[in-house]
Amino acid sequence: METVYNVTESDLHLNSTNTPAVGNFEEDRLVESGRQLTHIAIPVVAALGVCGNLVALATWTAESAYNGTTFLLKCLCVTDLVLLVGQLLNLLVNTFLTEPVLIWRVRAYMTVFFQYARIVSVHSTLAVTFSRWLAVHRPLGVRILLSRRRVVVGYCITLTWCFLVGVPSAYFTLCLFHVPNTCGSFAYHYPTFSAVQHTSEAVTLALPLILLLIFNVSLVMKVYRHRSAAPGLGQQALSRRSSEATRLVVAVTCLSVTTLLAFPLGVAVRIVTYQAAGLKGNTCDGACIRFLDNLSDLFVVFNSSANIVFYAAFVSHFRKLLLRRLQCCVRWPGVQSSIPSSNSATAT
Repeated sequence: METVYNVTESDLHLNSTNTPAVGNFEEDRLVESGRQLTHIAIPVVAALGVCGNLVALATWTAESAYNGTTFLLKCLCVTDLVLLVGQLLNLLVNTFLTEPVLIWRVRAYMTVFFQYARIVSVHSTLAVTFSRWLAVHRPLGVRILLSRRRVVVGYCITLTWCFLVGVPSAYFTLCLFHVPNTCGSFAYHYPTFSAVQHTSEAVTLALPLILLLIFNVSLVMKVYRHRSAAPGLGQQALSRRSSEATRLVVAVTCLSVTTLLAFPLGVAVRIVTYQAAGLKGNTCDGACIRFLDNLSDLFVVFNSSANIVFYAAFVSHFRKLLLRRLQCCVRWPGVQSSIPSSNSATAT
């Protein structure tokens, strides 16, 4: 019978300091590139993302009036913070733990954690985009449709849905890591379980990503037609508020674009590399797989870190709130706050 913990140093990346085989230049480059991704690129981007999401969360919290989109943006900040902090903790665990079996077990559960974090992040972005879609297509009834109770209940239902759809992927992940009492009587076969696990993750993310694409295309077309129409007297009176709403739509669209690029690329890389690991005669060895695996993690980390850039670049209301927060924290002497109190919600 096969041993439950068939763990080697190469599986745990504990031989990163060993000298690569002489003459294997390509493998040497991949090992060095993977080390740079693991110890430099991912931690730096994740740390910047943690700071950015904390600033964004504190800034959106400064808005006193309730707004459905703002509430969902706060939820997105919290989701991205959890994902990024988890990524940093995972790097620390892999760096300082020395017990092979313990590292293997921690890595199994951290992989499941990141799977759920990715699912919740995509659905949170979809929720923000849907709120903007309602504001553009149903402007008169958006305050009723996005009331506090409906948004909170809807988001709780979304979290429950994320948990349920992530169960198959989590189950097969634990099987891949040989976690005891997980697979029952199923025989362990790496290529089969790898294919099922990554296919289930791809299917789980496919539906929200397709809906995200549909809502964003509809948003862009609606905003384009609105801006192309000849402005009347009533439209000129509301041009300032409409411009702010349009910039918020642009920011949300940028969030969606990064999500639509990061997650499909990350999942595709995982499927291709792990499938290659189970094929005879494949050209992607362990160093190649670890490099591409870290690259897919970098895509996701960047997606969770870039949000504040879009807020600051396109949403003037966010910049005003941020300036007021800074003035409250710094208390510049001799300077009175020129930013009025935020009693009005973000443009709907």
